[in-house]
Amino acid sequence: MSLRFLVLTSLFLGLPAALAPGCAVDDEPRPNAAALRALSGACDPTQQGTCYQPACCQIVPGSRCMAKADNSGSPRKRLRMGQLRVKAPAKLSTNLVQGTIVSPAVTQLDPACGLSGVNKGGLFNWILDFDTSTGILRTGGARAVEKIEDGYCFLKASFEGVQVEPIEAEMNFDAATGAFSTKGQIPRIAVPIFQKRDANDVPILLPIRNAVIQDGVLSPDGNCIGRFRGEPGELDESCQTLTNNATSPDAYLFENAATIEGIITLEEADQVKVVDLRQTLCTLLVSTSATMKVDGYTVCSRVDGKLSPDVMAVADASSTPGGEKDAVRLAADFAASSVPIRDGECE
Repeated sequence: MSLRFLVLTSLFLGLPAALAPGCAVDDEPRPNAAALRALSGACDPTQQGTCYQPACCQIVPGSRCMAKADNSGSPRKRLRMGQLRVKAPAKLSTNLVQGTIVSPAVTQLDPACGLSGVNKGGLFNWILDFDTSTGILRTGGARAVEKIEDGYCFLKASFEGVQVEPIEAEMNFDAATGAFSTKGQIPRIAVPIFQKRDANDVPILLPIRNAVIQDGVLSPDGNCIGRFRGEPGELDESCQTLTNNATSPDAYLFENAATIEGIITLEEADQVKVVDLRQTLCTLLVSTSATMKVDGYTVCSRVDGKLSPDVMAVADASSTPGGEKDAVRLAADFAASSVPIRDGECE
């Protein structure tokens, strides 16, 4: 059965749970409120006028972010980003990139919770394992999972010469308020966005350098960063966003509660292929006059093997202290919900 469009949230309870009697789940899109109710029962059996927990949706009781595993009894807080909204560069915050690549892939495929989508649902998995007792964050990418309760696993692999693996960073954390941030920069992290549910799929890679996480707030139970926007008026009668315009806050199902900033060098961006668009990530950042065709792909233009001045004109950051500008600044907000994450790494 085809997996169609897509909306958003994360994960599954730490233990397997059966759907409530009479609840039918499929992975086709829901065109209206009636179809939603047929899919997962009344939209708000526990709280009138909200969409926090459809009747068949298995989440941590009382969760405001659709948390799927309870972190409250452990110093380790394990979460998956359920939403990532790019703020800069502006050309990556558009419907073309945010709306058709980032949001569809980061949205978890979870029909029982009213999150049914298509092929890309749950293919962009950025996971976090934060040990609050040591102040160490482990973060990186993961492959899609068939069952959320089976748990995610940090991916360690190489794609076209780019190494994808989890990294560790020291964190500031205030247990009283839940405030957190990285103590310094993360020198480099490559996060994969897969495009197919295929073990041989080559993902789009986000090669982020000098990354910092700031202004984060972890919920008291350690299950949420941000919240699901389930209050009256925040979503439509089908518990979907009020608009598909990626530049509007009403196009998102979560309220974000952390930021991540870094840079992407233009040279590395030109090595990242966006297969669906037949072009490189670099070309999404520049004007069409600064591109060229090579082997069926649109790439950034070059002069004597180096990126052309027209390409370098969009650079607003340097990858080396005091060096020439050769990169673009990346800024994004995110929300995350607790999920099972297995120990170790997966090849």
